[in-house]
Parts: sequence; structure tokens; C-alpha cells
Amino acid sequence: MPKILIVDDEPEITESCVMYLEMEGYEAYGAKSSKEAFEALEKYKPEILILDLSLNEGVTGLDLLKRAFEYCPNAKAAVLTGHFADKVAEKCYKAGAKMIVEKPIAIERLKEIVEQLSRA
Repeated sequence: MPKILIVDDEPEITESCVMYLEMEGYEAYGAKSSKEAFEALEKYKPEILILDLSLNEGVTGLDLLKRAFEYCPNAKAAVLTGHFADKVAEKCYKAGAKMIVEKPIAIERLKEIVEQLSRA
């Protein structure tokens, strides 16, 4: 099973996603800021990244995505966004994202996202 890192600045979303994935048998970690995300990337070396595009701290999910591959060059990433736009999607794909997923998502969709990224 791949190690998964969930990054979202809304603590309840991060915690519920991690809890759900752990119940599904995955090794999942959460980060509520870019600082926590970089620490988790370095410490856990996750194979799958699920990143919120909008982080409330000046560093975007796109910025995080670009730097994440320095820590985990073989990771597969999905970017979650509530403001889907073709231009943003293009930037995310160029930065290495395999999927762009519109928020909000049903928690059960996480397992499907993880399985798709595992095959990507």
C-alpha cells in the first residue's frame, strides 16, 4: 500500500481524509500548512500526494506541488480545487499533477483517487 500525504489548510478536512484512508488500510499522513507538508514530505517520503490548491498562507498547492518532487521525485499527485479553471489545470499538469479534482468531494472518492494515482 502506498504512503499518502493529504495537504489541506482546513484541519477537519485533513483529519477526516487521513482517518478515512487509514480505515481503508492505507498509511496516511496529514499536513495543514506548507511547513507541515514539507516536513512530512521529508520524513515520510509519500508515494501519493493529495494537495489543496488554495492554502491560506501565501504558498499555494501549486507551489507545494512544484517543490514536492524535490523530496519525492516518483510521487503521483492530485490537486483539489474549488475554483476549477483550464489555465490553473494546465499549470498543475505542467508541474506534475496527474489529476485535478473539483472540491468538494465525497470522502469515499478519496479511495478512487488513490487507486487511480497508483495506476498512473
